Amino acid sequence: MIKQEKYWIKDLTDNVKFINSCIDKKIPFCDEGSDELLLELEKRIMTSCYIIRKLNESNKIPDPLYKTEVELAFYPKKDSSFDPGDINVENLHDMKNMEVKKRYFSYMANQIIHSYFFEIYQYFDETISGFYFNSDRSRKAGIYYVRIEDFFEALTDVSRVYAVGEAFIINSDRELVKVWS
Repeated sequence: MIKQEKYWIKDLTDNVKFINSCIDKKIPFCDEGSDELLLELEKRIMTSCYIIRKLNESNKIPDPLYKTEVELAFYPKKDSSFDPGDINVENLHDMKNMEVKKRYFSYMANQIIHSYFFEIYQYFDETISGFYFNSDRSRKAGIYYVRIEDFFEALTDVSRVYAVGEAFIINSDRELVKVWS
C-alpha cells in the first residue's frame, strides 16, 4: 500500500513529460545515443504502468479512470512453431490480419508490466510510431500494438485527474498544460 503518494506522482509526472517529449522526435537508427534513449523510454512506459497500478491498488486512482478504454491493434500468432532465436514481430505474427481490440488501461498496463515481449517501433523517418507488447499469458495468442500518441493520451487520462495533485490537459501542440493544482 502506498502511504505517501506524492513521490510516486512526481515520478509519474516526470515519465509523462518524458514520453510526451519523445513523440515526433527523430531518433536515428544506428546512433550511439539512440539505444539509450529508447531504453529510457521503455523504462518510463513500464514504470508509469506500474505506478498507476499501485496507485489504483491503494485507492489513489479511482477504478473508472483505471478502466479507461484504449484501442489496441492485435496481431495473431502465425503458427505454433517457435524458434527461440527469432524475435522478429513480422516473422512470428500475421501482420495482415490485424484486429482492433478495446481493452481497459488496466489490462494494457498489466500486459506491459508482465511483458514477455516489448519493442518500440519506429517509422522510416526515425520517429516513434508506438510499441508492440504481450505478456506470458497472451504470447501464444498474438501480440498487441499501441500507437505512442494513444498510449500517451490514455496515460494522461488516467494520471491527470488525481485527488490530491494536479490536473493537466494536452493542448493543440501536444504540450502538457497545468489547469489546476
